[in-house]
Formats: sequence, structure tokens, C-alpha cells
Amino acid sequence: IADAAANADNPFPSDGPNIVALGRLAQVKNHRQLLRAVPSLLEKHPTANVWLLGDGELKSSLMELRRDLRIESNVHFAGFQANPFPWLSHADLFVLCSLNESSPNALLEAVACGCPTVSTEHPGGTREIHERLGIAHRLTPRLEDWADAWFERPDAEVRDRAEATFAAANVAELYARV
Repeated sequence: IADAAANADNPFPSDGPNIVALGRLAQVKNHRQLLRAVPSLLEKHPTANVWLLGDGELKSSLMELRRDLRIESNVHFAGFQANPFPWLSHADLFVLCSLNESSPNALLEAVACGCPTVSTEHPGGTREIHERLGIAHRLTPRLEDWADAWFERPDAEVRDRAEATFAAANVAELYARV
């Protein structure tokens, strides 16, 4: 992930802040919540841009919501990205707002890229991952707050803990024990 992120140009055409959400445009990913929070984001950061990376059945519905909220110039649909890591490494914030996630790979990928993250509280493994990485303060019940602390880059120790805990070899060993 680090190599794929480091060897690519910044995909963002503006200074932002640039916020990324990564995943299928499907009900479970709850992108509607993110779009509804964009007007409050723009009150604090008028030049902010939100980038949705992914495709799915809700694209037209989300585009309609974007129009209804009058945030067309600040919310962008980037489609599926074979290499999302440059987006994550250059983003000012990664947002995970799913309705549930058993093991959110996109969150771990964002952490691996050194991207600041924030996640809404939801059932599944997201809380456990935040707690294991020492970033439980990056869980929120609502996105509309857009806390300045969310945009602070995590310490290198967070990425190191993620690698030590969730590296494929470590996960395979734990699985074998079970």
C-alpha cells in the first residue's frame, strides 16, 4: 500500500480540504449521511471537496441528493479507482459512515496511507479497530460536527500498530489458532 501510494501524483485539483469516502455506492455504505453533512462542512471549510470513490446502484440517487442540497461543486464522484491509495495518502480526511462493517478494509487502508480518519459509530468491527489502534477519539455519532482534530494526521505509531495487528501473516496465525 505504501509503495502504491508513494509512487503516484496527487489526484486532487485543489487545495481543499479534500475528504474521501471509499466504497460501493450502496445502502450499507451510507453515503447519504456524508452528503447531508456537507453543508455544515462548508460552513467551516468553504473550499472543501468531498470525493466518493466507487460505483454502485445508488449513484444516481446520490447525485440527486447532491443537487437537492446544492453541493454539486463540492461533491465529486470519482468512480472506481484501481489504485485508491494516492487518494488516501493525499486526502485531508477519510470518512467511514457505513451502517455496519464487520472489518472495514478501507479504514485500514487509509491508516496505512497515513490519512486522518473519522468513522461514525455503527455495529461491527470498526470500534474495535479504532480502540486497538489508539484512535477511539475518531469515532463520532454524527459527522456534522467536523471537528478540527479530525484533520490532524495520525502519528506514525498508529500505522505501526495497524501493521503489527492486521498484517496478513499475523491475521493468518490468529486464524490458524482458532
